[in-house]
Amino acid sequence: MLSSNSKIGVTSRTFSRSTDLRAKLEQVFKNVIYNDEGIHFDDSSLVTFLSDCEGAIVSGENFSEDVINKLSNLKALSKFGVGIDTIDIEYLEKKGINFHWRPGINANSVAELALSYLILLLREANIHNRELLNGKWSKVINSRELSECVIGIIGFGQIGRKLAQFLEAHDSKVLVYDPHIEVSKTDRRSVEITTMDKLIKNSDAISLHIPYTNETHNLINEDRIRKMKKGSVLVNLSRGGIVNEKHLVNALKDEHLSGAAVDVFQSEPANFPELVQLKTCFSTPHIAGTSNYASSQLGLSAINGLTKNVK
Repeated sequence: MLSSNSKIGVTSRTFSRSTDLRAKLEQVFKNVIYNDEGIHFDDSSLVTFLSDCEGAIVSGENFSEDVINKLSNLKALSKFGVGIDTIDIEYLEKKGINFHWRPGINANSVAELALSYLILLLREANIHNRELLNGKWSKVINSRELSECVIGIIGFGQIGRKLAQFLEAHDSKVLVYDPHIEVSKTDRRSVEITTMDKLIKNSDAISLHIPYTNETHNLINEDRIRKMKKGSVLVNLSRGGIVNEKHLVNALKDEHLSGAAVDVFQSEPANFPELVQLKTCFSTPHIAGTSNYASSQLGLSAINGLTKNVK
């Protein structure tokens, strides 16, 4: 158990920048250290930063068995965010370290951005913005409205469902694939639960909303990309490892895909890979789930995850 005197480490850069979240955390804990330098921690620097902490609020850092073993004082870990692919939860449990995580908090934030990126790509706005910046006044070639498109959503959790709700308002036809849902029609007139193969082959745009696991590693690869409709677009706001970046680059270069929007990369922070340089790719630095409201709710959840361990 923790106490008010327990040392708490906050690795999340977003949390560390928030005066409101800091104040709320410090109402409970007297000894808190923050990532004020905005460090992207590797294993070594993470262990150094949290070396004598009993509790931690973390973001996308790697908590492997080796890292956990080196944090001998750690009693409670609370997640700022929803992705847990970098945390060995089973080993935390084995070590008796309490772990707090609440999925779905930022679903609206991610779904809104996914919707905006779908519009951006389908209307070719990303391409023409780059050309305008380079002094070229160009015209659209294949500018499509959502109402004339079939949108494929892979993953029908809280984010996927929210996106489908947004698309329904735009009269889009929506195909959904989720391995945990039976293939059938839903009660929504515009949404059809289908197979991965049918979704891949029939969608004008595909948006990914699934966790990164061994099963989803390189799920979108050369074979599946080539089965996508020529001129279709891809949006990935989930995790970088779900899409094979090299295969995506090739498909954009030879114009099999007309565009892609990526907020996540195989290696983060992204080292400006070739994908980012392509004019048909719109990219952002993993911002989908961090609107002001979502960040506040994620922070409060992370704080609650630690305070419930205080005796």
